[in-house]
Amino acid sequence: MGITIKDVEHIAELARLELTEDEKKLYAGQLADILGWMEELGKADTSSAAPAPHMPGTGTALREDSARPFEDTAALLKNAPEREKDFFKVKKVIEQP
Repeated sequence: MGITIKDVEHIAELARLELTEDEKKLYAGQLADILGWMEELGKADTSSAAPAPHMPGTGTALREDSARPFEDTAALLKNAPEREKDFFKVKKVIEQP
């Protein structure tokens, strides 16, 4: 699968990254290599491998889910593209009839 500079620009825009032309070329090559390896892994015969629900001996990595206050709202909102008071402002995605 080929990765184009346009693909890299789209990914960079989604991630809000500013890339130089050299970086775009570098990342296009690196992403193409990664996808090539993924295609290679997809060719492996796994028909005889038993499914593993988890890695043996690792136990659970989950913690108890509990609500706790967040004290530094200003730092959290510092990187928000748009905000309204103490909230992130996002585009409306649900239209009412």
